[in-house]
Amino acid sequence: MLDLLDDTGPKRFPQLTRRIRYAGDIQGLWYLRGDLMGALAAMHGEVVARERIEAITDLFQGLLPGSLASRPSPLVG
Repeated sequence: MLDLLDDTGPKRFPQLTRRIRYAGDIQGLWYLRGDLMGALAAMHGEVVARERIEAITDLFQGLLPGSLASRPSPLVG
């Protein structure tokens, strides 16, 4: 997640950088995806941000309780 912020991200989003770096567990990181999406959208635009978040979302497969797993949205096609 920190790699997605590139070199300029920590300077522009220091609080998010700290929250990601010191997240206590995988669930904490899961919940930070929305904040990361906002930062990436500000840096690269929404389309690129969505693609990058999608890529890291796959990394959470099998690591979260079933109630936290993302479900396909009927709005995305």
